[in-house]
Amino acid sequence: MDEVTTPPARPFQSVHHKKPPVWRSKKIVILLTIIILAFLGWYFLIRDTGVPGADQTKTLTVDGTSFAFPGNWQQLQLSDADKKANVVLKLGSAKPSGSFVWRVLKGKLAKSVDVAALPDQVAAELTSGINGAKIISKGVSRVGSFDAVKVLYTRPDVNDSKITYRNLMYVVPRPNQTHYLTFSAREGDFDKIEPGFAKILNSFVAYTTAHP
Repeated sequence: MDEVTTPPARPFQSVHHKKPPVWRSKKIVILLTIIILAFLGWYFLIRDTGVPGADQTKTLTVDGTSFAFPGNWQQLQLSDADKKANVVLKLGSAKPSGSFVWRVLKGKLAKSVDVAALPDQVAAELTSGINGAKIISKGVSRVGSFDAVKVLYTRPDVNDSKITYRNLMYVVPRPNQTHYLTFSAREGDFDKIEPGFAKILNSFVAYTTAHP
């Protein structure tokens, strides 16, 4: 009988599974997600509270009427020049820096005055009276129950022409006096500080209601 020769067995071939890249690890993905969410939460928190005290309220009295303004602003002392210019109130904000000036010119308003025709006149006076002033927009807006001229313009800093300020002016004509309300801030800070303007403007409306 012929001898049957059994072929030698093949050596065992181990199968090595390639490890996935570290960045595809479930733990790493979860960790990165947590980090991203934490960063986004920090970013929006910082953005929303970027103006400390803006959500708070301070008050002062103008001719016996309570006048409210944002907590990040403060009342500024009027100089002799301010008083001569009939400035009633000045407010200032430090971070970001900004200012509010309320000026009143007394005198009866002519019945023939058409507020709709005043924006061009006010804009012309601004550009001729302030070096480098540029008008962004002009028109008529409502301030409380009154029609008012609203002008948005820029002007360079008087000491540094590289710094530009954006200004928002309301001219509110009334029968016996005309109010000039001017908000100002650096170009880059204007959007941050602008929400506070509404609170100040509302206080002015309350004042005009109490002093018809």
